[in-house]
Amino acid sequence: RETQRYPNRSPLNRSKSSLALLSFVASGWLSVNPNRWFSSSAPTPEMRARYQGEAPLSGRDALLRLAALSADLVEIRFTQVGGRSVLIAADTQGRRRVEAEGAPLSTAALVAAASHILPDIRLRGGALLTAYDAYWYPHHDARVLPVLRLRFADPAGTWVHLDPETGELLNRLDRSGRANRWLFDGIHRLDFAILFHNRPAWDAVLWTLSALAAVIALTGVAMGWRRLRR
Repeated sequence: RETQRYPNRSPLNRSKSSLALLSFVASGWLSVNPNRWFSSSAPTPEMRARYQGEAPLSGRDALLRLAALSADLVEIRFTQVGGRSVLIAADTQGRRRVEAEGAPLSTAALVAAASHILPDIRLRGGALLTAYDAYWYPHHDARVLPVLRLRFADPAGTWVHLDPETGELLNRLDRSGRANRWLFDGIHRLDFAILFHNRPAWDAVLWTLSALAAVIALTGVAMGWRRLRR
C-alpha cells in the first residue's frame, strides 16, 4: 500500500538512505568504545616515561641562551628525550626553537629513545613522512609535518609518531586504533583523503547525507502520525 500511495519513491533510494543512516548510527556507537575494543591513541604514562628516560629535567643554560637570542618568546616548554633535557620555545610569530642538552636532536637519537617504549620489543621499521597519509592527516586538528613514524614488532602492531624537530612523542596507533580510524573516523566523520583534502566536497557530502537522514526521520514521523490518527 505504501508503494502505491507514493509511486515516485524508489525502493533503491530508500535502501541507500537507510544504509547511510544505519552506518552513521553504528559508527557513532563505536565512538563510545564499547567493551574497550579500541585502544587510545594517547601513549600511556609508562610509554612516555621509558621514552623520556630517567635523567631529571634541567635546562637552565638553554633557557638563558634563548632569553639572550629572542625577547618575544610567548611559550616555553620542557621535555626529555632519552634522558636528555629538551627546551621548546615559540615566539609571537609561531616559530619554534629547540635547545637540546648536548648535541642537537637527530633521527638516530629519537629512534634510540623510542626503542625503549615497549620493553623487549624490537623496532621493525620506520619512515619520515613529509606528506599526510591515511593515518596522519590534519582534518579538524592541526598535525605537524614532517613526522617520524616508527613501527614495532609487537603482536598489536604498534606504531608511534614523533616530532623530529622537538622529539615529542605525539601518539600511538595499534591495529585496533587503525581499525577505529576507518570504522569511526572514516564512516562517521567522513575522513577520507578525497574529502578532507577538499573541504567544500566534505561539506557538500555531509550536508547531503544529513538531509537524507532528516528526510528518513520526518517520513517516519509522518507515517506514525497517520497510523495513530487511524
